[in-house]
Amino acid sequence: MTSVFEDTRVSLLALVKDFHNTEATGLEVNYPGRWVTDVDNNDSQFISIELTMKSKPMELPQRNVLRVSGRLILNHYVRDGSGSKVLAQYSDKVFNYFSLRTVSGITFMELIPYSNVGKPGFYGTMNSLEFYKDYFNV
Repeated sequence: MTSVFEDTRVSLLALVKDFHNTEATGLEVNYPGRWVTDVDNNDSQFISIELTMKSKPMELPQRNVLRVSGRLILNHYVRDGSGSKVLAQYSDKVFNYFSLRTVSGITFMELIPYSNVGKPGFYGTMNSLEFYKDYFNV
C-alpha cells in the first residue's frame, strides 16, 4: 500500500515542479517539509504547497483498480498592499494546467480558489484541487 501513496506523492510533486518551471516561473516555492521563504524579510510573492491523501486507497474490485485520492493545495501569497491581480493570474494558470484534466495519470477535479488566505503581512489565494490516481491490476 505504501508504494502507491509514495508513487502518487512523487508524481504530484513532479507535476507541481514542472508547472512552476514552465507556466509560473520566478516564484519561490515551498514544498511540504521544505520551507525556504523568509516571510519576515521577503517582499516578493511566494507559493506554499500542501498535499493530503486519503489514509486508505479505495478498492474498485469490479475493475481490479486501486484508487488513491486526495487534495493538492497551492497557496499563493503576496505582500499586503501589492494588489490582487497577480493572485488571479496565478489561479488562472493553475486552472489551465490542472483543472478538469488528467496529467501523467493523475485526474484533477475543478479548481476551487479561496481568497483572503493570509499569513502575517501577506494575503493570498488558496487554490484547491481534488485528485485521484488509479492503479490497475494491483
